[in-house]
Amino acid sequence: MTFLPPPGDTARIPLGALDAVSFDLETTGLDPKHDRVIECAAVRIRLGRIDELETFQTLVNPERSIPTRSTSIHGLTDQDVADAMGFRQMIHNFAKWAGPTVFIGYGSDFDMAVLAKEHERLGLLWTPCMVLDVLPLIPSAQLNLSNFGLETVAKSLGIEVLGRHRALSDAIMTAHIFTALIPQWKKAGITTLAEAHYASSRNPQLKNHRLTTKSFPINGGGMSSFPYRHRVQDVMSSPPITVSAQETLAASITKMTQRGVSALIVRFPDIKQMGMITVRDILAAISRHGESSLIRSVDQFCSRQLLTIPAREFVYRSTVMMNSHAIHHLGVVNEDDILVGVITASDLMRVQGQNATSLGSSIDTAQSSQELARIWSDLSIVVRALARQSVDAKNISAIISRELRAMTKRACELSEQELGAPPCDYSMLVLGSGGRGESLLAMDQDHAIVMADTTADRDIDAYFAELGQRASIILDDAGIRLCDGGVMASNPKWRRGLTDWHQTLQEWLTRTSTQNILNADIFFDQMYVHGNSELARTLYRTALEDAQKSRTFLTLLAKRACEFDSPIGLFGRWRRDQQGRIDLKRNGILPIFSAARAIALEHGISRRSTWRRLTTFKAQRPDMAEICDDLAAAHGVILGTILNQQLRDIDQGLPLSSRIDPSDLNPLETQQLKWALGRVPQVTALLGVPAL
Repeated sequence: MTFLPPPGDTARIPLGALDAVSFDLETTGLDPKHDRVIECAAVRIRLGRIDELETFQTLVNPERSIPTRSTSIHGLTDQDVADAMGFRQMIHNFAKWAGPTVFIGYGSDFDMAVLAKEHERLGLLWTPCMVLDVLPLIPSAQLNLSNFGLETVAKSLGIEVLGRHRALSDAIMTAHIFTALIPQWKKAGITTLAEAHYASSRNPQLKNHRLTTKSFPINGGGMSSFPYRHRVQDVMSSPPITVSAQETLAASITKMTQRGVSALIVRFPDIKQMGMITVRDILAAISRHGESSLIRSVDQFCSRQLLTIPAREFVYRSTVMMNSHAIHHLGVVNEDDILVGVITASDLMRVQGQNATSLGSSIDTAQSSQELARIWSDLSIVVRALARQSVDAKNISAIISRELRAMTKRACELSEQELGAPPCDYSMLVLGSGGRGESLLAMDQDHAIVMADTTADRDIDAYFAELGQRASIILDDAGIRLCDGGVMASNPKWRRGLTDWHQTLQEWLTRTSTQNILNADIFFDQMYVHGNSELARTLYRTALEDAQKSRTFLTLLAKRACEFDSPIGLFGRWRRDQQGRIDLKRNGILPIFSAARAIALEHGISRRSTWRRLTTFKAQRPDMAEICDDLAAAHGVILGTILNQQLRDIDQGLPLSSRIDPSDLNPLETQQLKWALGRVPQVTALLGVPAL
């Protein structure tokens, strides 16, 4: 029988959000070559939670006698199974009930061997299911047990032992052990399915227990990359065509016909208010009111709130917005929130086809950290597909960052649902690589809260402390790990009122300790994601102005960007660490993005991404054009090298990082990486710092 693999990219699924089936078999004996299945049972696990109401259990006629010694263990006799179905029917029923899923077992090597032999005996096609064996992972939980028997482990965890050695009770017990140990495994660095596979296969204490199969199916290969390569500004209609709210419907129809458009932007007397009238709105008006609607004013039929999307957003995000709001048109605004165009569903259909994958719609409507975890695990499907289509790593990292910010926004919204409405305005900021738009698949949380200035109120701060804590837990459960350095809104250092933030930034800029420079470094890459956007804008504008005036701070920032060592040694050989890897963040992309940040602060450049900072500076200083181009290209090559290593490490179940194994590179990739690393020392010339 062919078992269906689970959908999506299972390697990245956090264990706490796993959909799985915990199963167990009872057999006529302990020899997989000759003994037969007499009972099969399973229980469903949904999003990391056991559903004991959804079970599978059936006896199986083994077509041979059950030895007395086996009956003494599980209690099943020949009479019990005499009228039971045969193996062929049972396995068909079981595979149909289980569906595409991951299986959880305990000492499952034996069970898989028995199933394989049963298939061989009956001439059935045998395709091993994906099994995660809990037994080899027990030592990683640090339980300090004398043995790792199912009953011993269950009792140590306070799990009730009932009906031992019957398939259903053992399957349920295995499920409870699995879910109970997830927090312990997380402490040991085992958070995803792939990491669990890797850890279990390397456990020296249980070297005879190995995974039955290790295969992580990947889909998305046929996905259109257009919506992930291009920005809304590339496909929008510009300039937007407008109509006064007091114009007649007939006048709107005439303007639409003349300009060949399906919607008009509606201008209201209040210049801050904009709406939209579409062909559908006009048809609905005529249907309700007949010809008399033609002489009525547009404001009686138009939408009075225009939904907009930034021009720099990726095209796929406009699909997300239209789908989630069930609309076909969006206004497009620039970085100053000025309307510059319109994008329609027809535009999207024309340029991207039918097969564009949407990352964000599910994030925006997820109702739990488990749902977010499943969505987040599928991010690597998109990333892998785009990498295979040679999409620029700069674009891929921007997409990852965009959805990291969407996850953070949703975590805030879910926290607000639990806590109630915020007691005052606030702004949630994502900092670091997520703010720059340069996150890869190994990222942690970096965020901060800016509260509106209010009278000192402990209750207000307590609310936002709890919101920051809950948001951090939601993100951590979803697979975005906590920041080791504590740069999170749950930390009072990263949760302040607007005035307090101004004072803190002044301290960072004037009292230039190492920690203050580190704090300012990460802060100046901030991006607003939720709440009151004006708080974030006000703080950033003032911070940028203050930084530009602080010469001592800028000098130290520049010197710090130049502190790096080349990972290329004598005769072009790699300088590897003990694991045979090199760190491409510390001695590769970090000097480049740090230098670009320093240049941006010195010259008042408000751009966040490294590429846009270098491009903007090049326009100001044509004499630096070659250096800026080289550093931007080198940054892209190094990003792409790290990303490809992370995709390989996902398949192996290895922890993701910025460290790469040069042995995995082909000759062309090696040549490109060495060229890129050879450009990194140019940051000294960019910043005017003498070479070390």
